[in-house]
Amino acid sequence: MNHITSSLVVSSLLDLVKILMPAVEASCKRHSPVGCHQRAQAALCELHTLEKRFENTDQLMVSGVHIICLFM
Repeated sequence: MNHITSSLVVSSLLDLVKILMPAVEASCKRHSPVGCHQRAQAALCELHTLEKRFENTDQLMVSGVHIICLFM
């Protein structure tokens, strides 16, 4: 057991894991279902609590798609 704790390979691997852990944690927070749920809850909270601004206008929004009906 003493050989394992004094090995340079083990200490190098531990250093590598310590360096990689922040990137792994950040990736898990971005892609995990729990992280997605937390981001969705935060977005809903912002939607309901932030100030909303409205702009009144007389213009109608018209879709770029035109439907042509042919009657026979």
